[in-house]
Amino acid sequence: MTDVSIAVDSLGAITIDPAGTTPPPPWRAGVVDAVGGALTSPVGSPRTSPPHAVLDDPDAAQQWLWQVYGTEVALAVAALAADVTPIEPGVPVLAAAEAGPLTGVAHRLGHVCWAQAWWPASVLDGVPPLDADLLLLERVGLEHEADGLVDDALGAAAVTGVARALATLDALNGSLEPQSPESVTVVQARAAALDWADALDLELTAEATPRVEAFALAAGASPAPGIELARGRTGATWAGLPAGLVDAAETAVVWSLRRTATGRELIVEVAGLPGRPAGLTLTATITDEAGSAVVLDLLPDESGWRGQAPVPAQTGTTLTVAVTLPGYAVPRSGPDAADRDRVRSAARSLLASPAILAQGAARIVDEDF
Repeated sequence: MTDVSIAVDSLGAITIDPAGTTPPPPWRAGVVDAVGGALTSPVGSPRTSPPHAVLDDPDAAQQWLWQVYGTEVALAVAALAADVTPIEPGVPVLAAAEAGPLTGVAHRLGHVCWAQAWWPASVLDGVPPLDADLLLLERVGLEHEADGLVDDALGAAAVTGVARALATLDALNGSLEPQSPESVTVVQARAAALDWADALDLELTAEATPRVEAFALAAGASPAPGIELARGRTGATWAGLPAGLVDAAETAVVWSLRRTATGRELIVEVAGLPGRPAGLTLTATITDEAGSAVVLDLLPDESGWRGQAPVPAQTGTTLTVAVTLPGYAVPRSGPDAADRDRVRSAARSLLASPAILAQGAARIVDEDF
């Protein structure tokens, strides 16, 4: 058993936290939108450890609380919700949590949701991408397994992705030694997926899926004209971009300030990931040391995105570049450099000891190529 701290926050929601801990930031946590609230599990935490929770409808959450935290925590939450145990906001009540039938399922589901949003895929850093359809497949299966936990399960809306994922598993299995541990895992995952599809009444149609493309660097752009005055490399803004689009390395964004026959010109290039959606235009906001800003549209090319435009003659040579996807909702802040390194370290550890199907598949594909 693990002690948890149960409290009422300033907005009236009930919070549950393992004693002595606070919820991690979103880029280091798996978050599950549950009935009546949300669950948060730190990436890398044991599957049987109790998650953090914020309950805005504790009565609705009662249908799964005991299955994640055990009876004592569920009763303590019910007492708080009914004002049987009145407490001041922020003053905790301690209760003993024990792993229930949905504790591990909720943990894995949160891990899949984290990987969908924050996996730091990078050609430059050698962190292979995760197959989006395999992530979707596992999410659908876990949501089905966690019956009553998830507020808005994907279900039939994911039928096309599930069909592609099954084809991907077939392609993976065809490249493995028969009866090898990896092959057995893939076969078991496929059988489980068919069971989920049958239980959810998904009508799957055969759909050919090409083998995952080679994880290789594309050729760089041709040299730009003029004289280079300054050059720099930086990372893209993780919080301003969806996962699977831009390389997550700290060197994914390259800028060059040049003097040409017509004046000063700025070039920004961004490294993209294999399999990224086609046709998207990004925006780069470039700020110099004086605070003057220039905004560039970055158009897609073979290796990612590129933008080029004249800039004022007084533009400084110490530049900060922020890359975003127009219209994409961004949180107030994203991970700093130290946190990004922690996420990369966690990703490499998970590739060595996969926690979910897509990570195991990524390791197989990466080794093959």
